[in-house]
Amino acid sequence: MSPDTIPTTNFVDNDTIVETISHKIDAYGLRSVSILLLDITLPFSFFAAQLLWVAQPALQLIWPAPQITMVAHLLEDKEQLQLLQQKLEQS
Repeated sequence: MSPDTIPTTNFVDNDTIVETISHKIDAYGLRSVSILLLDITLPFSFFAAQLLWVAQPALQLIWPAPQITMVAHLLEDKEQLQLLQQKLEQS
């Protein structure tokens, strides 16, 4: 799987999702901003996931539903967000 594509299926493991997102963040040059935002928003990530679930019907007009689901699941899991933060800090 190329780092430029975000998986759109629900059958991708969390490590692949974290790896893909970290590559995308690096590709856009947003590593330091992302680390800062993860530090600040980590305690509120579960609420952000719930907001995504509520807004999903409207967001589907501009963003593929499987990707919304993937990001919402990622936001619900603090361990995966911490893993993403560690990967960003290492690279």
